[in-house]
Amino acid sequence: MTRIGMFACCCAVLLASSLTPSLAGTPEEAPARDVLCRINDEPITLKDFELALFWNERTLVQKDVLDFLIQERVVLQEVANKGVIVKASDVDEFMADLDRNIRAVDKTKTLGDYLASQGMDMEFFRRKTESTLGLCRLAGGQGRAYEATQKPDVRAKMNDLVARLMATARIETNPDKLDAGVAATVGGERIGIEEAGRVARMVFGEELKKKHLKDLQALVLVRQELRRRGMELTAADLDYQLELLCAKRAGDVGEKNVSLGDVLRSMGRDPQILRRQTDFQARAMLTKLVRTEVTEGEARKLFDADPARFGDGVPKASHIMLRSTDGQGRPLAADADLKVRARAQALREKLTTGEDFAATAARFSDDKDTSDRGGNLGFLDKARIADPVVAAAYALKVGEISPPVRGAAGWHLVKVMEIKRVPFEQARDEARAQCVADRSAQLLRELGRKARIEPGLARL
Repeated sequence: MTRIGMFACCCAVLLASSLTPSLAGTPEEAPARDVLCRINDEPITLKDFELALFWNERTLVQKDVLDFLIQERVVLQEVANKGVIVKASDVDEFMADLDRNIRAVDKTKTLGDYLASQGMDMEFFRRKTESTLGLCRLAGGQGRAYEATQKPDVRAKMNDLVARLMATARIETNPDKLDAGVAATVGGERIGIEEAGRVARMVFGEELKKKHLKDLQALVLVRQELRRRGMELTAADLDYQLELLCAKRAGDVGEKNVSLGDVLRSMGRDPQILRRQTDFQARAMLTKLVRTEVTEGEARKLFDADPARFGDGVPKASHIMLRSTDGQGRPLAADADLKVRARAQALREKLTTGEDFAATAARFSDDKDTSDRGGNLGFLDKARIADPVVAAAYALKVGEISPPVRGAAGWHLVKVMEIKRVPFEQARDEARAQCVADRSAQLLRELGRKARIEPGLARL
């Protein structure tokens, strides 16, 4: 490990390695240095971005930020309980030693340069250094702090101590049990959302941050249009957006029809957190702007244009796959491939004269994920029509068996077992939700084309 690499580990030793922007009202003035950009003269500030990032990436924030801040609080509380003193001069000495190590690797770089390249300011690093030194002293580290923190035995003791302290700490991170603006509590001590968002901005990668800045810009654009029309987003609007999400079908799993709401719950997505996310809020605003424009006739027209999009005419299929690739996934030679196809054709001839498809799949199919259930693929989403097997199924009637179909790994025989019928009345809510989504996307594009976006002085 390089000495700069050791710096990263030292900073990470504790890791063992308010709300989103206001939905209504006049934006507060912010110092020019804190403005990331202006949308039609309305500023988006670092604070706006940090608060949005906290909710938008809640899972990552929990793992990469809150856990770190919680561990820091636990350590600082133990430092205070044990009467350990870390003086400003101790922090200065540590940082001077670290700066020398960085310069020894690259004479053109300083500690300040390295922190800037990581998006970390000096004030934040001093705070991290203070807690690291306190932990080092608790773990028995002696002498110059930088050298002590690089000793394997001291580092091991530091990590063990953090683990023990965390095991007994009183920690709360459930948003439903915390006051507004609080991200977590540690032994009754609060960690603010603003602080967690600021650290998240330092920790997360550039591409992720650019994505969320774009989402925040979209939110501001739509919010401006909402204000222009004399409207405001309400809790009922957020409820309606959740209803629209749950009206969209997530697909079919075996015989069970699963809604997006079920999928969200199975993934541990909390609707209360979802409500605070910029993308969800922007969609809810767009929905409020366009929902009255969508008629039942428009929803029916969308359904009639592509019924399979809403589950009507979707085939349930089974298949038999004969592999024509080797153990490394490479295609067999042409003559060997032809022999596999001939075997598939021979099987098809037997099947068309009455042999049981499920039994044949169980005996001959090389797709072991489906062979034990008779080759059952379930209902096939038309969105996957580029897959030759899916395309073959959509071309068949119930009971028909396809000629051999070339797939990625071999030759397939496809049989349609059932075709789902969904009348418009059953798909009305989903069709309407899709119309709203289509109109929302169109409106957002129009607002984006007209917008005046100017960069600010602040940088992510």
